[in-house]
Amino acid sequence: MGVRGLTTFISNNDGYMEGYELHDTFVIIDGNSLKCQLFILYGVKECIAFGGDYDRYAHHVKEFFQMLSKCNVKCVVIFDGGMEEKKVKTILKRSNDKIAEIEQVTPASSSTPVVFPILLGKVFREVLSEIGVPMVQCDFEADQEIAALGLKYNCPIISNDSDFFISGVQYIPIPTIEQKIYVSKYASNQFFMPCKIFRIENLLNRHPGLNISLLPLLSALSGNDYMDVSLFRKFYLQLDIGDRYPACLRVARVIEWLSRVGRLDSALHKVSTT
Repeated sequence: MGVRGLTTFISNNDGYMEGYELHDTFVIIDGNSLKCQLFILYGVKECIAFGGDYDRYAHHVKEFFQMLSKCNVKCVVIFDGGMEEKKVKTILKRSNDKIAEIEQVTPASSSTPVVFPILLGKVFREVLSEIGVPMVQCDFEADQEIAALGLKYNCPIISNDSDFFISGVQYIPIPTIEQKIYVSKYASNQFFMPCKIFRIENLLNRHPGLNISLLPLLSALSGNDYMDVSLFRKFYLQLDIGDRYPACLRVARVIEWLSRVGRLDSALHKVSTT
């Protein structure tokens, strides 16, 4: 789903993310995020304009999971299922935006937008099947199921979806994972991949008064795929911000306000009466 501006807010402030050595653990992987991020990391460089070579993309997918295996990281990959009706408007807007971007694609341009090849998902799943990585597909959007599994098994989530910053899970954003294997200084037969991990305690500790029950409201007030920021225009006026305020700064102001309010019922009352 995504919380607008939250990833930038977290990235721009020290103390929210911790250095982490990924090894000897079980992880839940957001398949839809990973398939796209691996293409952005590798495929775009190899063929900017028209989608890259499927063989090369398949090689990079296999290589990534082989690195996880060498670091003794076991995983399950979970995919989104069908589209929810309440998200149709957002999907249509994104599709129209993508069509407009594709019209600008030229082989010679260094600023060509990312265009995912049509068989990207199929190739990704075929590679996982070939190398024996377990996969699961949800009925609808997978975020809640991924978060629930991460909490149940107390293991990291690998994704690139800002929803996981407010889900109470251990979250490793895919762009923070170094695509290299290092040898542990404590044991020559132990390998790891450096990355960064987010823990919800780091956010709550930095903002006394903020508690985990308020975080779903942070998602709504900051804007997401289901809630447009224009719905809260009157509320934003009380915070001296507009619905065109930079998204990451809007997140910061909303967090400050929620920290002062402290309780969900009080926050909901104040929002609903503005």
